[in-house]
Amino acid sequence: MSFNKAKHSLRMSMFNIINIKMKNQIILALFLSFFILSCEKDEDENCHECHIAIEECCGAEEPHAPGEHSIDIGEFCDDDLSDVEANGWVATREISHDGEVEFNVGDLVPASMIHCEEHADHDHDH
Repeated sequence: MSFNKAKHSLRMSMFNIINIKMKNQIILALFLSFFILSCEKDEDENCHECHIAIEECCGAEEPHAPGEHSIDIGEFCDDDLSDVEANGWVATREISHDGEVEFNVGDLVPASMIHCEEHADHDHDH
């Protein structure tokens, strides 16, 4: 192989290595951009954990003070959060308390019983 052919071959090899590195960097940059954009979208969402508030009251056989028992129903975001607070929640599982079934699957839990985090006054009018 002549010197010029070897020199040309070396240039082509270096050119190929640089192209591969550039392609990898472009792919990495695109991946990081996508990751950052998807994280920003999550931060913009208004999400809160919600629960059903079941009022407990004392009877003659229960001398303790009345209180509230809560059953977690999950996290709701944006329109779903507004909907569950305004219209209630359709039970996706059986909800029971003290051995008694309160709500069966498909039952509507009224909005007045739905409380979501950071809404300590339980004002459903945002």
